[in-house]
Amino acid sequence: MHGRRAVWSVPLAFALLVGSLTSAAVVPSAYAEGTTAAFWGYVIPGAGRPMPTRVRAVSPSGVVCGSSDVATTTTGIGLYAMVVVSGDVKDGCPAVGDLVGFSLLYRAIDEDVSGLSPAPFRPGQATTLHLTRPLSGD
Repeated sequence: MHGRRAVWSVPLAFALLVGSLTSAAVVPSAYAEGTTAAFWGYVIPGAGRPMPTRVRAVSPSGVVCGSSDVATTTTGIGLYAMVVVSGDVKDGCPAVGDLVGFSLLYRAIDEDVSGLSPAPFRPGQATTLHLTRPLSGD
């Protein structure tokens, strides 16, 4: 029975953690180390829209530096958590202070909605960032 407790899913633990955070919080995290930053938050697809299946973090040069599945809650809100790597780990990824862009992925890997509010890359920290589908460009 104790072995089953050890296999709690990351989405469940994440859901418990996100419930205690606010959208402007920047908190230290075990997931963020010196060359990585963590991002997590809610995903709200917009009225009449399907829930995205993934969130992708993209550097200013267009390199994918992190991605996460979206877990849908019973209330219809999605949750994501991801580690974004720096240019020290992967060429083309952000340096300290660069803005990281985010995309919502729906079906095929390249079908996405970009243009979400970017966030600064802060290695060693975790940032709560709630993502909603933009109204324009539908």
